[in-house]
Amino acid sequence: DRSEPMLNQARTIIPRLTDRVTFVHSDINEFMGQSQPEEYDIWASGFMLHNFLKPLRRQTIQEIYRVTRPGGVFGMIDKIAVDDETQHQAHYAAQMEQIERFVGIGKPELRDWWVRHYEDDEAKKATEGEIASILEEAGFVDVQFSNRVMIDVVVTAVKQEKKETE
Repeated sequence: DRSEPMLNQARTIIPRLTDRVTFVHSDINEFMGQSQPEEYDIWASGFMLHNFLKPLRRQTIQEIYRVTRPGGVFGMIDKIAVDDETQHQAHYAAQMEQIERFVGIGKPELRDWWVRHYEDDEAKKATEGEIASILEEAGFVDVQFSNRVMIDVVVTAVKQEKKETE
């Protein structure tokens, strides 16, 4: 992550994994550019791709594929819209309704900040179809979307094992 406070939060939330997980303070594309091909078994990200414009999403996924070992997994939780626009708008409206709770607890400035944040996300929204297509074009297989809560969804994909040649 580019944010040290976010890394510290991750370390606090999953302390039992710190002996098996490396937390890196860096821009993802800079970090991957320094990584060797097929260096990692698992790539995990949280709420990253939706912040990127489409060309950077594609570049990032291609780099994740490059540095993931065959049989390795890419997993993320992110804000990914369903392909059905009517259903997406219902999810978006429900999310915005949740944000209104900040007013009820005397924090209208937080509501205003989150509204602006979600409006920015909506302007460059990623859809399931787009993300699945980018992952598959990069070479990932078994792309799955699961555990959706409104706009938030878990996405997993596998880098196919290399086929043995005779």
